[in-house]
Amino acid sequence: IQSDVPEGYENDGENCLPVKAEQTQECEGLALSEILPNPEGADTGSEYIELYNSTGQTISLKGCSLKVGSTAKNLEGEVKPGYTAFYGLVLPNAAGGQVEFITSTTEEVVIYPANLDDNEAWALVDGAWQITNQPTPGEANKPSISLQGVANEAGLEPCPEGKYRNPATNRCKTIETDEGLKPCAPDQYRNPETNRCKKKADTVTALKPCDLGQYRNPETNRCRKISSDGSDLKPCDEGEERNAETNRCRKVAGVSTDVPSDVDGSSSNVNLILIGLFAATAVIYGIYEYRDSIGNVFARLKTKVTK
Repeated sequence: IQSDVPEGYENDGENCLPVKAEQTQECEGLALSEILPNPEGADTGSEYIELYNSTGQTISLKGCSLKVGSTAKNLEGEVKPGYTAFYGLVLPNAAGGQVEFITSTTEEVVIYPANLDDNEAWALVDGAWQITNQPTPGEANKPSISLQGVANEAGLEPCPEGKYRNPATNRCKTIETDEGLKPCAPDQYRNPETNRCKKKADTVTALKPCDLGQYRNPETNRCRKISSDGSDLKPCDEGEERNAETNRCRKVAGVSTDVPSDVDGSSSNVNLILIGLFAATAVIYGIYEYRDSIGNVFARLKTKVTK
């Protein structure tokens, strides 16, 4: 009997069994820790989003994704304990933006402020999100050097939890998150750039029906009163009728415009003249064509009369 347990095996007291490989967790224990939307120099390829693995184990990224606006990036591989930066997503800066870390069970949302200066990051430092001019991709986050100096020189107290110091005014400002915002209405959505509710483009405002005795003007889309008294209305022209809904004259389909009688008389006279000319021409042509026969007929008649 072998007394030594081989490497890769363990003794459960009765049997020698292979050591089970430690299974990595999937996304659990990861959180957003730093966002750099405006790196120094060219932005392309240098913007990053950092995740922090607070556990002591390697975590699988299967089922995890990062989303900025409408663009999402599925994460692959594993992350070791500590900080890991992810590149390849375009982060808006002028109007600020919103970053989402999505797992199969949770969704973390962080909104960063607008117009960050070059190489200023939005980082989670000492449990509070704040602006820092010391971006640290893949390392522990650091507070801004300028903010530390100003706070120490002016004797300012640290901002309370849930706030950060605005470098422009040197005042504490509330960190806006989705948790403290009033939910948008069913026909609205939250604009990630302004963090305000905006009406959906496909939502069409229904028009209030016109009151009784009114109709909707197709040109102005406004309700207009239908005049019920026709005594002051101009009579419709011949071949038209009055629309009962709009009280306007409209042309009657299938009714042709009458031609004045003098035009009909002139046309009839011209036709008679043409018929007479045609008949006279036919008679003259017949006399010419049968002149010999007609001459013989007159000769016979003359002979009979003489006898």
